[in-house]
Amino acid sequence: MYIAPIAPAVALVISWLTMFLVGTDLFVLSPLLPRSAADYGVSPTLAGWCVTAFSLAYMATAPAAWSCSGSGRTTAGANLFFARACVG
Repeated sequence: MYIAPIAPAVALVISWLTMFLVGTDLFVLSPLLPRSAADYGVSPTLAGWCVTAFSLAYMATAPAAWSCSGSGRTTAGANLFFARACVG
């Protein structure tokens, strides 16, 4: 099966959209937004916009973070270090 190569710009857009969705998914606390908004004295709408702002920032910085990560070996080592730190 042959898969045609994707243009770099298309691949970048797909990556950004994927990171946007992942960033949005990180907010499992979204049901708590109205309560948090009340605690901080802002509207629930503004609190919701904070979720969007975070997701956009996550999407925009993900390619830079990936390019700084170096080789796959460096990334694997960092993941192992993080896993070890989480275990204790």
